[in-house]
Amino acid sequence: MSISSTMIMALTTKFLLLVIALVCSVDAYKILVVVALPGKSHGILGDGVVRHLTNAGHENNNYSFDDIYDF
Repeated sequence: MSISSTMIMALTTKFLLLVIALVCSVDAYKILVVVALPGKSHGILGDGVVRHLTNAGHENNNYSFDDIYDF
């Protein structure tokens, strides 16, 4: 019993459609943002990045070295 090339093509097409459907069903990612350089300008830049990611529906964790010194 051999598999014909049209049957292989049909299975490949179905598999690719399944993979595309699964990839398209992902709504958001969990993103870790680390601002490694202490400074106000870097903090402002990091906050801007986090704000845009949050508005896009991603779940963010934001860490900066300025937070270490805030006791």
